[in-house]
Order: sequence, then structure tokens, then C-alpha cells
Amino acid sequence: MTICRWLPLFRTCSHQCGITTIKGDRHLRRMLIHLVWSGILIGTSSCGIAQGIISIPRNILFGPQPLVVENTIVRHTAPPNNPGLHGATIVKFVFRVSCSSNGSVGTGFLHKTGVVITAAHVISDCQLKDIQLTLPNGSISQVTEGHYNKSYDLGVLTPSVSVDGWRVINISSTDNIDSGEQVTTWGFPEGYDGAQALATIGYIAGQQDNPTYLDNGQSKPFATNFWIVNAAINGGHSGSPVFSITDGSIVGIVIREQEAWTPEIDRAIGMLAKEKSTTDRTLGTALNGLRQRSQYNIGYIVPANAIRNYLIGTGVSDP
Repeated sequence: MTICRWLPLFRTCSHQCGITTIKGDRHLRRMLIHLVWSGILIGTSSCGIAQGIISIPRNILFGPQPLVVENTIVRHTAPPNNPGLHGATIVKFVFRVSCSSNGSVGTGFLHKTGVVITAAHVISDCQLKDIQLTLPNGSISQVTEGHYNKSYDLGVLTPSVSVDGWRVINISSTDNIDSGEQVTTWGFPEGYDGAQALATIGYIAGQQDNPTYLDNGQSKPFATNFWIVNAAINGGHSGSPVFSITDGSIVGIVIREQEAWTPEIDRAIGMLAKEKSTTDRTLGTALNGLRQRSQYNIGYIVPANAIRNYLIGTGVSDP
């Protein structure tokens, strides 16, 4: 390999071991000599300056170049144009789910069958007449039918407004996703009042095996394992669809975030909120609001195949 390959900006160039000759603009020659003596160019053999010049980082002379990582060239290319990940499409089928009687708030997304999929705990303590869906244009839809299953922490709602012709994105047919893979989720974190869902980007961090949940004070196993995602997951994100950056399909649904407060603290806050003293009740309400906004940037996701199994169990013929 000769210096000519690296420095085509010179008119002529030749070298032999121990001697390198560069013919061209004298200012360019002086620049190279300065780089050599300043230590930027490092020689590694008896050819001295010739070998040193070959060691010039290419980006110094020619601008940004492919990154080399363990002999693998990673090109500086834009990701493929994937319409499935286009925000303007996603926000049109992700809804805010709320319960007017108990104040619970979550997220849901429209399925191709016309039902809205959400997390069971968002709707399980709410009567059907109190559940509302906030559409991306800000309008409100009531719900005509609802089902949920605590063992999956999933639920489906049928909106009262027509959703015929709405564009949706399919749920992935497999759980073929690996730890370290980048994902994005869209939802309505608590404290955000907008009508359109917000994006959160993160990575699949691992898997939780054999998770359990409390049902009337009794610990029961979930019907599925969870993916763990490293992302800014907050209260209100429950029910948010999770998208693969690779192909744009829905690979899961957020069902909970890592609790930043222990169960003992939660119980103490709950007791304060029920005290007769106005001061205690106010303190309990304030601490509960702070708890809801605390986060560890860890969330749990029900994977795609579990969503499909749940939908089949509810009678959805084409999950």
C-alpha cells in the first residue's frame, strides 16, 4: 500500500523504504511534516515517515468515513424509509384511555378488527359507562363493550364511534426480537394533556420470567413472560404499543413501569390520603402525585404472541 492511495490530492507521489517523496504544493508538504512531528502520524516500521503517513486518519484528510468496529464496516447511511414507523401514521391510531370515576389514565391502540387494545389494570376498576377514549383530533368516544384478562394484563374496548377505514399497523406474527434491539413506544404519560401520543425510544434490556401479580391479595402467575425495556416509561404509558425499529411492526404492549417506591411506602401514602385531617389528606395526595411521576426508566412489555393469544381468547378471529 503506497502513500499515493491515501493522498490523491498530490500531483505525483512515490516512495521506497526509508525514503518518501511528495511532490505538490509546498504548504501541503509543510502541513504533513507538522502532523508527523506533532505525533498525529505514527510510524510503525523502518519505513518511518512513509509508514507513518499511511497511518493518517482518513477523516482528517477526506471528511467523515465509514466506522470500523471489529473489522465490520458500518456505513453512514440513512435508515430505510419505513412508513410503519412514521409518526404521522402512528399518532392516528393511538388513543388516551381514561376512567372518569377513579381518575385512572392509560393508553390504547386501534387494532385492525376495530377494537382498542389496552392494559387490563387501566380499565379493570372502572365501569363501562365511565371509560372514555380521547381520539387524536381531541374528540371523545364512549365505549360500548369491554373485556379484560388480568393474567395477561390486557383488555379490549369497542369505541362507540366508527373507525372503519382507519389505518393501523399489524401486530408481529412472532416474538423474534433480541436483547439490545431498539424499539419505540407511543403513549400518554401522566401530566401530558395533548391529544396526540408522544414517542419514547429505548432498547430491549432483557426478559422477566415467571412474573406474578396480586389478585385480591393473592399472588398469581401471569400467563406470559415479559420483555424488559430500558426507556422512559411513566404512569399513563400502560397500554402503549411497542414498535420494532427494524420492520415497524407492533412487537408488544407496555403493561407497567418499574415502581420507584416500595409497597410499604405506597400503603403509608394510601393511609395518609384517608385520614380525617385535612393536612394529612393533602400530604397523602401530594405524595401520591410524586409517586406517580417517579421513574426508573424500566418498563415491562407483554410480547406480540401473548397479545395474539389473548385476542383469540376474546373471540377476535384475525389477531
